Amino acid sequence: MGRSMRKKAVVLVIVCTVLAISAVAAFFGLVVFTPAQQRVSIDQILLNPVAWVNREVVVEGNLTGPFIGYDILWNFELSSNVTIGVRWNGRDGTANGSDVFDSVSVRVFGVVRSGVPGVEGGRGGYYIDAERIDGL
Repeated sequence: MGRSMRKKAVVLVIVCTVLAISAVAAFFGLVVFTPAQQRVSIDQILLNPVAWVNREVVVEGNLTGPFIGYDILWNFELSSNVTIGVRWNGRDGTANGSDVFDSVSVRVFGVVRSGVPGVEGGRGGYYIDAERIDGL
């Protein structure tokens, strides 16, 4: 076997090993977040919220809600040192098997959004449009 054949064989073994490990990790849900999502604190988002709009984030804190109203952009609030809104419709499971949260520690996966509610007097501003919420 020539030197180039050995190199190709080694590369093939490495690629297959990485793919196998990735498949097992994905099957068991071991991948916490994708490279496109950035783990960030609420403080970091609110320090310069314009920079975070439309970016995927992973944020931890205490979730409370739901809050009911048709003139608000979010129906939950996520708190750490400060608070940010979270829009969640429960489409991908829920933390601790419940849609009602009373200061439950969670990890929120979503996209930072900005908006103004359609009805005057409602809450507007920056919030996280949640794709998934995992209990901690």
